[in-house]
Amino acid sequence: MNITPERHHNVSKLKSPRTPTQDSPGTVACLRINEIVASVVEHHRKWKIAVDKGSQFCSAIKNMLTDVLQSSGQTPYPENVSVYCNKLAILLTILADVLANAQNSVIRLKSFVHVLDGNEIVGTTWNMHRIVRALEAIIVSYRQEIETRKHIIENLAHSLTVDELLLYVCTWNSMMDVERDRELLVKMMMYEFGLTE
Repeated sequence: MNITPERHHNVSKLKSPRTPTQDSPGTVACLRINEIVASVVEHHRKWKIAVDKGSQFCSAIKNMLTDVLQSSGQTPYPENVSVYCNKLAILLTILADVLANAQNSVIRLKSFVHVLDGNEIVGTTWNMHRIVRALEAIIVSYRQEIETRKHIIENLAHSLTVDELLLYVCTWNSMMDVERDRELLVKMMMYEFGLTE
């Protein structure tokens, strides 16, 4: 017989002072950071969808204008071309919204610097500074791409030759290939925060 009572069922688990409680500011900040990164990733998906739609619109414009440019008897601006150009302009506003969201996300992330130490790991392996640098690189990439796409939208319908028209359409379609660094950063952020495609 055992005289001492068994205590292993009643042992309370003590928490280390470094173990965050559910309401600690660091935990809340990490949750907010996860939400911010998830928002950036979701808006990036919208970016990619808008670019894909733009490729379809550019191809439609190319098909219409190729015939017009090759035959001199037709009007240089068919009505359908202006419809697709207007749709491309709307897509440009979507891209601008995604850029604005990314810029606001950086501002929000920087507001957590006073709560979290800059070297504290927030994702799987990234700290706050690495997340902010990644988002700033994404913002620079967005800005450059918006400027190029804006130029294409403004000049696509005014192409004077088939070669010029094809140049604009090919540039629109190949921009995502040029921005592979941005795609890699987004995928790395998704991995860091356990987000799925």
